[in-house]
Amino acid sequence: MNKNFLHFGICLLLIFISPCFAFPGENPGYAAPSVLPHTSREMRTPGFWISRHPFPDRVILDDEDILRFNQKTEHELKLIKTITVIGPVYPGDDVRSQLREGMGEFLKNRLYVRRGKRAGRRYFVRIRENMNIGSIAAEVPVRYAFVRRCSDQRLLPTADILTERPFDADFDQVQNSSLDAGTPMAVLHETMDGMWCYGITPASSGWVRKEQIVFCSLEDMRVFTGKKDFYVVTGPKADIFLDPACTQYFDTVRMGAKFPVWPGTDGAAGSSMRGEETVCIEFPFSGGTGAFYVRQAYVRREGVHKGFLRYTPRTVIEQAFKMLNAPYGWGGVNGEQDCSAFLQEVFAVVGISLPRNSGAQGQTGHLSADFSTGKSTVETKYSFLRENGIPGVSILQLKGHVLLYLGEMNGRLYAIHDTSGYREKFLFGERVRRVMKVVVSDLYLGEGGSRGSLLDRLLRITNVFLF
Repeated sequence: MNKNFLHFGICLLLIFISPCFAFPGENPGYAAPSVLPHTSREMRTPGFWISRHPFPDRVILDDEDILRFNQKTEHELKLIKTITVIGPVYPGDDVRSQLREGMGEFLKNRLYVRRGKRAGRRYFVRIRENMNIGSIAAEVPVRYAFVRRCSDQRLLPTADILTERPFDADFDQVQNSSLDAGTPMAVLHETMDGMWCYGITPASSGWVRKEQIVFCSLEDMRVFTGKKDFYVVTGPKADIFLDPACTQYFDTVRMGAKFPVWPGTDGAAGSSMRGEETVCIEFPFSGGTGAFYVRQAYVRREGVHKGFLRYTPRTVIEQAFKMLNAPYGWGGVNGEQDCSAFLQEVFAVVGISLPRNSGAQGQTGHLSADFSTGKSTVETKYSFLRENGIPGVSILQLKGHVLLYLGEMNGRLYAIHDTSGYREKFLFGERVRRVMKVVVSDLYLGEGGSRGSLLDRLLRITNVFLF
């Protein structure tokens, strides 16, 4: 009996002290509760926060202001790109520098491929040889292309999953971003085997499988991307069909993607066989020979809007809550989104172009507060955000994470964000809760853990407007 009791006690202890999941490089463990601590059912609806907003329908930026905002992000901060102004040639030294720098970052770290095998130096030598950096000329002719289907953008030309810890497949360190069909790209180089292309997209640079893009002329790209009459995706995702009855599925695009209205139709395409109204759009395509052309495609009207939505707090909050519980995807893996891509998609619906990563997003707009010196207390951050934070407008930047501020309730501050997990105090140590989706939480989430609460880790508050 005593022996059985001892075995039971050991098993129980192992359960409590077993490694827990939350962040790259750590083991998977405990799931988070479906409703996070200090969060009620009502808080998980947009109307709750809109009803508490002092000016939910005020236009924060009009069309001209949004244009100036994007121009500042591109030309002054150099955090986004207009693909049609790149070229016709690109400095070869810059391309070589980008590729070597990217490879160098991987050589610094201990990484693992599938089945837990260490990725040694010989592994990276093979990739570097295929990158064919030595063939890059002094001036590189820029080739232009569109992404054909939702595609991974990689930091190295490989589909292999590389992780900081064996079998940690959710956090592939090679994954840079996910690109929707129709994303323009300036192609600067390709691998020796002809399988991968390296290039620049509006918010990031990286490698894409060559089979996933279709080359076009600069004029074709200017015409397609310059259309003033367009639909923007306002649902979490929108399916693209090749027929008005919506039976020939082609691909899925995410919130914020936009496509020109097919000329002469005003977008109307009748009704599908299920009675669901559709609209007709222009879609970049490749024929049997691989040549670029624009063809008709169809999406359900309920998931798109003709032109951008007005930039008001109501719009942003409603769009953000459409993504509630959407799966987390590190670097956009599997066509999902991480914390920064979540904000990118939400603000794209009103026409605002945010940079790809969280650190860059914290540099855009108007800096409301900077706590990065580490001298500010939690109380100082709380008081400032409570008095000056603007729900639906203020972005909260942490190291490696961003959130959209929602407001205050019962003395607690809240945000909506896409997160992998959080740490919490547990017995004599801590455990990490697995979230892996878009959630509403208070800013004390993580309190007691070794990294501190979200409020502890807050570095900057940025308002998405011009001052």
